[in-house]
Amino acid sequence: MPKDFAESLEDLFDDFCALFYSPPKNKKVKKRKEKLTTLKPKEEDNNDPNRASDDDLQEALNVTEIDLKIQENTEKHHTDAYACTQDSNEDEKPVDDDDDGPELVVRRGQAFNIGVTFNKPYDVKRDDLLLVFKTGKYADTHPETHGRMQLDETGKAKRCSDGWSCHLIKNEDCTLDIEVHPPATIAIGEWSFSIITKTKGKRKSLCYEHKDNFFILFNPWCKDDAVYMPDEKERNEYVLNDHGVVFRGNSLRPRGKDWNFGQFEDGILEAALFVIMKCFKEKTLYKLSDPVKVARVIAQVVNCCDSDKGILWGRWDGKYDDGCSPLDWYGSVRIIQKYMETGKPVKYGQCWVFSGVTTTVCRAIGIPARSVTNYKSAHDTDNSCTIDKYFKQNDKGVLEPDSDSDKDSVWNYHVWNEVWMKREDIKLTHDNTSDYDGWQAIDATPQEASDGKYTCGPCPVYAIKTGQVKIPYDCGFIFSEVNADIVHWEPVPEGHRKFKLRTDKVGKSISTKAIGGIFSNRNDVTDNYKYKEGSEENRKAVMRAVVGSGNRKDVYGDDDEIDDIEFKLLHDPEPSLGSDVDIELKAYNKSKNTRKITRVVITVFPQSYTGACSKKAIKTEEFTQDVKLRQGQDHVFKTTLKLSDYFEEIDSGRSINIQAYAFVKASRSRPIQNCVKSHDVEFSAPVLEVKMPSCVKRGDEFEACVTFKNPLQEELTDCKAGYEGRGFKHVTGEPQDNVPVMGKFEKIYKLKTKTKGNIALTFKFTSKQLHYISGAAEVKVE
Repeated sequence: MPKDFAESLEDLFDDFCALFYSPPKNKKVKKRKEKLTTLKPKEEDNNDPNRASDDDLQEALNVTEIDLKIQENTEKHHTDAYACTQDSNEDEKPVDDDDDGPELVVRRGQAFNIGVTFNKPYDVKRDDLLLVFKTGKYADTHPETHGRMQLDETGKAKRCSDGWSCHLIKNEDCTLDIEVHPPATIAIGEWSFSIITKTKGKRKSLCYEHKDNFFILFNPWCKDDAVYMPDEKERNEYVLNDHGVVFRGNSLRPRGKDWNFGQFEDGILEAALFVIMKCFKEKTLYKLSDPVKVARVIAQVVNCCDSDKGILWGRWDGKYDDGCSPLDWYGSVRIIQKYMETGKPVKYGQCWVFSGVTTTVCRAIGIPARSVTNYKSAHDTDNSCTIDKYFKQNDKGVLEPDSDSDKDSVWNYHVWNEVWMKREDIKLTHDNTSDYDGWQAIDATPQEASDGKYTCGPCPVYAIKTGQVKIPYDCGFIFSEVNADIVHWEPVPEGHRKFKLRTDKVGKSISTKAIGGIFSNRNDVTDNYKYKEGSEENRKAVMRAVVGSGNRKDVYGDDDEIDDIEFKLLHDPEPSLGSDVDIELKAYNKSKNTRKITRVVITVFPQSYTGACSKKAIKTEEFTQDVKLRQGQDHVFKTTLKLSDYFEEIDSGRSINIQAYAFVKASRSRPIQNCVKSHDVEFSAPVLEVKMPSCVKRGDEFEACVTFKNPLQEELTDCKAGYEGRGFKHVTGEPQDNVPVMGKFEKIYKLKTKTKGNIALTFKFTSKQLHYISGAAEVKVE
């Protein structure tokens, strides 16, 4: 079946399914104190001995009101920022029967309080009270999905880490204040609860089911929870911060892209639980108690490669006409909301988008998470823990990459996630040590299948560093991304021979946002993933991984060939878009003998961030005159990449690859020394300058002035701008006037919000000539 026809059929099927798609309804409490419907006896089965009679109902203790104490509980549980816990009618018109009210969101392993009001005073000598909590259809089959406990009327808390408990705090008039303590090992999700009242000494009881559910999440504040994170600053950053930075660019100039994680915005928590639940059957909901299993599922459902039809559709060929370019996303909220509205995967994402959405989903349910960028990120396709790069000779005898033979690759950068949790599963099957606890790598970008699903991790970062590729999950694959050796193969009559082993070219400047504030510096975490390049510890880790990979190649043991001429490729690491780029290849003779350079070729290609280069070069400069270098001498080969050479050829990622090849006649170890140099370069674009007040009053209007200077020698046309941020309406694709040559763009937005707190606003601009630039600022709303 032709590929295009197959894709059309799949799109048609998706459209058909969307007709019947119904996103989960947001069950919200009408009021914080909800009156329950009075229980009435059934009219049928009048002879049932367990049926409550009219006399029973009159004598029984009847529940008339329940106070979920939402404000008090959510503040203590660090859940008060979720939109569903807010009273949307505050300071507005009176509550309408159809308006949504606030919901209760709590964290497991931590007590919460409720108030229960009865039709008459509660008598501890006469009355008994039981609370029952459940999640899922088969809740009673597993302790992780249900809890049933009798009220402890002594007033003394009796808690245990693996069981429910509740005790009486206050008994006043007809109301009981009760503290409920859920264990830190229960399943996360949407829970129901009911109250059973009975008279001491009597069999019959009355059950009152609360008609609205509430949410229980993971708890990084609880020492008994597997996601416990002891440092308060880290909890504030990796759980509560709803804005951050995802790093792109290159290893020489890591560049942050502002990202609105938005885990507290309207519908995001509900959506996170909805997509996770898609991978669990009703009878396996108890597995939602295990953050390891949940994290692995999150890495699966953020992409849509499996039958679960997850959130994002990945695309890397530059064809985005039927969706949205990955570069046009500046946050997770629009993506998740669109997915929930349509029931179809959102088009399109690339690695930083997958990572941003993953961070949102994890933080929403209480798993500490952060986005991590690995520069010079390898993709090992054959589980060898080495990256094979093949070369061929062109008709001039110059070595050039053989893309038809290459299966492995090295991306300019790749973005994945880390999640924080204990790994009790590893302690049961491997070493009983805490070394594997802490940060775990997961990756939602679909690259290779793992156990039949497009997911990756969680894998302990410690296992990656030490080359323990048998530790679950997917340690070998992630190890190769950060620490694989690159093997260069050249053609010989019998096939290919290794002519160079590069041990220091993979895994550079591994970056994440530093702790503190909405905007902050880069935190280099390379040392978490690998020992220092060239160290004995690092080489031991590499060899441990290669031996354990199960597909070891015979590339070790031979002496490395010795290069007499040292070559360095020099250029501006981050040239400004619109400028020319001077390129130099510097040759230095470090041998004792005179050496002759017979040919040098410098070539520039358009490149995607995955490392894939166009087959058509945009600049080629050949130097064919022999250059002789005596001991200690150097020589520089120079060329310049003009604006006219590259501007019409590069894509919206603004990246190029500079390659340099050189031949040296007669080295110490072989007749010819082949020099191969390759650098990735990303042009820097202007950053939007944002000026707005640092502090405003809730509900007051304020102005945000957004400006930048056009760096190009041509007018910017088809201009569009927008912004997004928590508590503000998201504006996208708003048409703007053309920007003159070297002229200034200016846009003033009039804004206001009723959301309190420190809020980051991200502004964006794009045009036909200058794509996807952004800037951000923070405002404190009091």
